[in-house]
Amino acid sequence: MVKVSFRQDDKTLHFMCVGHAEYAKDGEPDIVCAAVSALSVTLCNALAHCSGFCCNVEAGDVQMTCRKTGEAQTIFHAIMIGFRGLVFMYPDHVSIDTRERPLRGEPYVQI
Repeated sequence: MVKVSFRQDDKTLHFMCVGHAEYAKDGEPDIVCAAVSALSVTLCNALAHCSGFCCNVEAGDVQMTCRKTGEAQTIFHAIMIGFRGLVFMYPDHVSIDTRERPLRGEPYVQI
């Protein structure tokens, strides 16, 4: 299972993503891992210009920290919504840990 964590304090935003979705059979492309990778890379690339940005990627695991600005928060929350959609569609393969109240109902577009 992929475990994703979003945290923020007064000055910084923190993101962590570890694990493997194990959605596909061995040797086949894993669409859930591909989606997780796309969201993670998009977050790091979008925030790369922010002051105080740090992103570490090791064997597929990602840890990111950046200074909390309005622009950074907008990007951070947009990616969080993307991950919540993955959790909604693939709850046995992706989990998310936030300090915020989860969304209710079905606010996600399903493809």
